[in-house]
Amino acid sequence: MDDRNRGRRWPGVLITVLITAALCVGGFAAYVKITDKVLVDRARYEEDAEAYVKYSKFFDMQSLIEGQYLYDYDGEKMMDDGYHAMLKSLGDVYTRYMDAEEYATLERSINSRFTGIGITFTMTEEGELRIIDVVKDGPAEIAGIQAGDVIETINGEVYDDMSLAAAAIRGDAGTTVKLRIKRGAEELDFSIIRGVIDDVNVESTSLTDDIGYIRIKSFGTETADLFDKALSELESEGKTGVVIDLRGNPGGLFDQGIRIADRLLPEMLVTYTEDKAGNRQEYKSDEACTDLDFVILVNGDTASTSEVLAAAVKDSGRGTILGEQTFGKGVVQMTHVYPDRTAVNVTAMQYFSPNGNEIHGKGVAPDVVMEARNLEEWNAQIQKAVEILQK
Repeated sequence: MDDRNRGRRWPGVLITVLITAALCVGGFAAYVKITDKVLVDRARYEEDAEAYVKYSKFFDMQSLIEGQYLYDYDGEKMMDDGYHAMLKSLGDVYTRYMDAEEYATLERSINSRFTGIGITFTMTEEGELRIIDVVKDGPAEIAGIQAGDVIETINGEVYDDMSLAAAAIRGDAGTTVKLRIKRGAEELDFSIIRGVIDDVNVESTSLTDDIGYIRIKSFGTETADLFDKALSELESEGKTGVVIDLRGNPGGLFDQGIRIADRLLPEMLVTYTEDKAGNRQEYKSDEACTDLDFVILVNGDTASTSEVLAAAVKDSGRGTILGEQTFGKGVVQMTHVYPDRTAVNVTAMQYFSPNGNEIHGKGVAPDVVMEARNLEEWNAQIQKAVEILQK
């Protein structure tokens, strides 16, 4: 070969070497497109092949529907219903899929502003949708809905899934939702006009010259700040004690409960969590805390973050727990949000009291047992708390 031909080949050889070097440095982390084909590393290929085999039935069913199904259908709804069903099959009511609308509603409710009728409900072990709180002056309260009512049907339909039931109740402000309610032995029908709800998570007042009252309805983004403000006002008024009402509180943001525990308790372990691998995360309070004595009111609808707070107080001996056995939700959900603003809540951890007591499925037993099945007994619990603080 003459020198001229060798000179012409050097640029091509150099380009080939550079491309090869680039691929080696990149480790084939992604892929390289060559005309109508792609090159991938073997590990990526085997991973994709395994995924295709695993989900081949799903892909085949989707292809059959697209190619052969006679009628029109909503592809997005079909996929959303599939995601709902997949997570529901786990048998854990707290692990759930949320479509974009459901997740947006969750965000609004955490921030204490949402569109609906102003109720909080839970699913009991018997599968009933029981209302545990009604927003004061909200559409549901105005219509006559009460805490303790059981939702039998929503717009004539029976629901056994909390997410789907909540979606059915939600809607644009000014529209109507129809509920059939079971109240004791009665069945009652309500037509409720939806509205924009601004719910205040923390309410406070004075019960006597010496005793204050703070109700925490749920744990949203501002709950700890609102609680701190309310408690500080009672302290500045010269109160010696406070009744803290967690009855009907379904929980909410975990960090808000820890902050309130820190305000009430001296330096100590407040709670700890463990995941499936046994990894432990501890949450502690510092030495600064209120000097006020306090009684915490709980009932069967006191759940989740509320139970973390109640369990910490009970183990500390710093305050008194009065009322009924709490709900028993001692697991933590992690929320994974997708780019399309859908989300999945996955039960990822379990939390325990400072003394290592399990809360999930058991709840927190009150120091003073006192039931409340009506408004008179509800108020009697508050009066009993005042008597304890005045001793």
